Amino acid sequence: MSGQSADVVICGGGVLGAALAYELAGRGVRPLLIESRAIASGASGKAAGLLSPASDARAAGPLGPLWRTSLSRHHELVRELEVHGAPGYGFEKSPSLLVTADAAEAESLRQAAPSRWLEPDGVRARCAWIDGPIEGGVLREASAEIEPADFTQALIHAAQVRGARVEHGRVTGLSLDGRTVTGVKLAGGTVDTNTVVLAMGPWTSAAGEWIGVRIPITPLKGQILRLRLPPAAAETRFSDTDGNYMARKADGLVYVGTTEERVGFDETPTDAARRRILRQAGRFVSAVSQAEIVKQTACLRPLSPDGLPILGPAPGLSGAYIATGHGRAGLLLAPGSAAALAALITGKSPSIDLTPFDPARFG
Repeated sequence: MSGQSADVVICGGGVLGAALAYELAGRGVRPLLIESRAIASGASGKAAGLLSPASDARAAGPLGPLWRTSLSRHHELVRELEVHGAPGYGFEKSPSLLVTADAAEAESLRQAAPSRWLEPDGVRARCAWIDGPIEGGVLREASAEIEPADFTQALIHAAQVRGARVEHGRVTGLSLDGRTVTGVKLAGGTVDTNTVVLAMGPWTSAAGEWIGVRIPITPLKGQILRLRLPPAAAETRFSDTDGNYMARKADGLVYVGTTEERVGFDETPTDAARRRILRQAGRFVSAVSQAEIVKQTACLRPLSPDGLPILGPAPGLSGAYIATGHGRAGLLLAPGSAAALAALITGKSPSIDLTPFDPARFG
C-alpha cells in the first residue's frame, strides 16, 4: 500500500467507519478505509440490531440530539442505500416494549409516558412470551431493527459506489510534521494524507500513543444467545430497564442478551454469561429454560469514562480526528455521528452540537 494517497484515511471497518466513508464520499471526499481484520468483524457484526428511541432521561441529556438525529438518519438511509444498489439489511419498523417488575420504576415510567403506558395485561397482549411478574411497561412505536453486519456491508457498498476505497491492512502509527498529520503508517508501507480518523472501537485507545493524546477507551464485553423458541401468539420485542432484551429476528431465532463485562480484550463466549442471560430472561419468560441454544457470541464495545462518545478533533493535533466510545449504542448512533463528523472534516457546521463529545474533555 506504500505510495498511495487519500483525502481522508479512516482507520477501522466497523459500522462507524463504514458510515463515515459513506458520508464523506457523498460530500465529494475520496476516503480510504483501512481495516485490519474484516469489515464488521467486531461488535458491528454481532450486535442484535435493535433500534429504539432514547429513554426520557437519556433524551434530556447530552446524547439526546445525537440519538434523535441518528434514529432519523437510519430511516433515511434505507432509501439512500437502495438507490446506490446496496444489498438489503433487514430494516423493519417494529414496536418494542420497555417493561419493569419494580413498582417504583413502574410509577416513574407511567408518569414520564402516560399515553404509552400499558398495564401488565396490556403488555402480555403485545408479548405473550412474558409470563413472569411485571408491573407494566411502555410501548415504543418508533422502534426498528436491522441486521448489523448486513447494514455495515451496505454502507461499504454505497461508499464505494460514491468513490471510497477499502483496503485490508494494519495501521501502526501516523506520520507527523510537528503536530500536523502527513500520513498513516502501515505494516506494509505508508499512505499520504493530511486527514485521518481513528475509529477502531475499543482498540482506539492504543492510537493515543501514536499522537501523544489520551484516548481513555476500555472494552465492554457483551454476549448474546440465539435461541430456538416456538412462536407465541404475540411477540413484540421487549427490554427491561437494566438493558436486557428478547427479540425474534428474521431468521426465526430469538436473540436474548446481553452482558456488560469488563474483562479486557477477551472475546471468548463463556458459560457464566450464558447462565446469567438465561437467568435474567427467565424472570420474565419461563420458556427460555426449555429453549435450544443455537449460538452464543461475544464482542467488545468501546466505552468511555463518562459513557459518552469521543467524537471530534484530536486535541493539539492538526488533521487527526477521533470517533469511538459509543458503548452499547454504537450501531444506533453511527449514522448521526458519521454525518456530524463528515460535516466537521469538510469545514461545515454539524447539525448537532459535538461539544459534549469533544476528545479534549479528558485533558
